[in-house]
Amino acid sequence: EGIGSEGRCVRMGSAASTVLGPTRLEMSKKQINYEELLIQLQLQGHSNLAKVKILDLSGNKLCGLPPEISLMSELVELQCKDNWLKEIPLEIRTLSKLKICQLKGNRLENIYHIDMPKLREWTDLGHREDDRLTVLESLQLMRVGHNKLRQLPERLHELASLSMIVANDNDITMLSDKLFLSTTLLGLVISNNKIARVPDNIASAASLRTLVLSFNGISELPENFCRLRNMERVHLDNNKLNKVPQGWMFMTKLRHVDIHNNQLSLDTIRGSDFPRLAPHMVTFIIKPGNCYGPGPFKEAFRGLSPRSMVHLEKNDDDDLPDETAGKPKGRGRAGRARKKVEEL
Repeated sequence: EGIGSEGRCVRMGSAASTVLGPTRLEMSKKQINYEELLIQLQLQGHSNLAKVKILDLSGNKLCGLPPEISLMSELVELQCKDNWLKEIPLEIRTLSKLKICQLKGNRLENIYHIDMPKLREWTDLGHREDDRLTVLESLQLMRVGHNKLRQLPERLHELASLSMIVANDNDITMLSDKLFLSTTLLGLVISNNKIARVPDNIASAASLRTLVLSFNGISELPENFCRLRNMERVHLDNNKLNKVPQGWMFMTKLRHVDIHNNQLSLDTIRGSDFPRLAPHMVTFIIKPGNCYGPGPFKEAFRGLSPRSMVHLEKNDDDDLPDETAGKPKGRGRAGRARKKVEEL
């Protein structure tokens, strides 16, 4: 049976598939394999496949995707997490309207097919035309976490609409310099990998707002890191940082910073401009695992200035200039914050 005009449950082969309306094809958690999926898609017919906008294949036993996927010309969202995929099929590059690609929890070792440009005609001079990527021009969100990726494709920055990459819990050892040439990238989540170095041109990604590089092996950041003036959230915890660049106070949109469990000394913190971060910060987590002695700690400080979050013992704050000296103690939020600092 094909997709009906009303949502209903149809049976194809040995597995039941719920079709929720003419634009969603639901086949998640049916324990189907490649051959069964191929049969079901063939039974749908070309005309019905062309109407599908959301395809959910999550939680099955798929080791690949059949070529019939390319017939879904209107597909906007592909959910294929928690399967056995080892590579992305070449046909996925033809899905020009695809916006969300969910491939979390598979066995992907590479996603190079995304990196291949469409074939171009040879010019009269014998040279190929510009081979800039024109595939997946609508793709906005790519989730490839919990796989076996060793690196990301070099030409992801050429995807015209890509704004969020989530590739946590892989085996990625390095980030390509070209990745940060993207003008559309808003978020990058690559935590729990094996990255030891952040590319020097990271500041080129001026649109970047969220950066999560937790649980890697990063020992230092590029000097131009603080030129990311649109950054709102930075997670660098559980790395090997022993120094930080200057200029954090100029990241005026920054709201959340987490750099705990690194190798930062108290002298390093005092020498940085962390204590002078603007009061617009919401959370600033720095203490556990760093190298400046024991003391009480709260996971997230709210309502306290970042200056008080850096130092958790009153004696440790003696060498810093007292920015509140000579100022009357307020009775509002600032006054309560100062009282809390004194208690700590």
